[in-house]
Parts: sequence; C-alpha cells; structure tokens
Amino acid sequence: MKINNKGFTLIELLTVMIILVTILLIAIPSITSSLSRSEDKQLEAQKAAIVSDTIINMKGKDFADYSAFRNGSCVLSVESLYNKGYITEKTAKDEDDNFIDGCVGYVDEELQFLDSCGSECVLN
Repeated sequence: MKINNKGFTLIELLTVMIILVTILLIAIPSITSSLSRSEDKQLEAQKAAIVSDTIINMKGKDFADYSAFRNGSCVLSVESLYNKGYITEKTAKDEDDNFIDGCVGYVDEELQFLDSCGSECVLN
C-alpha cells in the first residue's frame, strides 16, 4: 500500500497563520489612522466650504444681512446659515445628516469657522 504525502504539515500551517496574523497586526492600525486622517481632512474642507459659501451667498442675496453681520460682534450657526439659504444642505450636514457643530463669524476682519459659538446674530 502506497502512502500519499501530498499535503502540508501542521507546523507549516501554523507558520503561515502566524505570518498572516503578524501582517494584520501591523496593517490594521495603519489603515485606521489613515481613515481618521481622511475624516479630519473632509471636515476641514467642509468647514472651508461653509465659510466660502457664506461669503458668496450672503453678499449676493442680502447685503443688509451681510453688513449687519460684518459690523457686529456676533456669529451665525451652521443651522442658521442653512435656514437663511446661505449654504446648502450638503455643505451644512455631516454624513449622519446632522448639522455640523460650529459657527461662522468675523475674527480680525476675516470670516472664519469657529468651533465654539458666542452670541448668535439676529438677522432680518
């Protein structure tokens, strides 16, 4: 009777499993940090879009609102900007369909996105 020895030994299979686990242990943290960095960059780009849309649309639609906002010491929340029609829903909301936390206001004569909000402007 002839014995068939065409297969892998248990040691060979365990060695391959250990190599695969080691590769996964190295790759998973790298992938998760890349995803986190890309989410942060996406949020920063969305904040920049909110500021630029606010400048363009506020000046174009209602110059009286823009002047009051520009000369005041108040801010406008993202939700207020959306409700007034200064920014679109795509710009105003995150992937979970919630308004982005923060406000737009003037700091040192420049319109900026602010993570913490002060007093809200009351516009017409």
